[in-house]
Amino acid sequence: MFPSDYQISNLADNQLRIAAPGQILFAALLIAVGLVPTGFFLYRIVKSSSLYPALGILLFGLPVIFCGLIVSRGGSLTLDKSSDTALFRMPKLLWHTDTVVPLHTVQYATIRTMRGSSYIAVVLTNGDALTFADSTQQGGKGRAVEAINRFLGVEAH
Repeated sequence: MFPSDYQISNLADNQLRIAAPGQILFAALLIAVGLVPTGFFLYRIVKSSSLYPALGILLFGLPVIFCGLIVSRGGSLTLDKSSDTALFRMPKLLWHTDTVVPLHTVQYATIRTMRGSSYIAVVLTNGDALTFADSTQQGGKGRAVEAINRFLGVEAH
């Protein structure tokens, strides 16, 4: 129903895109939980002809819905040999931040673990590591790392 694994796309012979989907099911659960108090307090606004229940919406409903929107967002990595760029698109609150590095500075990709979940780290020649998605338990990371390393022409690490 919803993509839960990392999506690998060859955009052209010299381009590779890895997309990390957001945590859609968790987001749907959060939004549903946030809609319950929102609906209750809307009902109370209509019944009481008072705006005091709107505080309940602001304190209980909207923050949970907002959290659901945040976790629903995913990032991506686009490698382009023709322009010698690696574009990391990382989700932040309600927008994305883009980081572009020269493709020739990308050494390899690997999977790293943090607090019981894992993420894809792309290691640069200066030793820094960049990522394009939050640490999750989503599947497909191994295939994504293999595709990145194959695109770069390096052995797996």
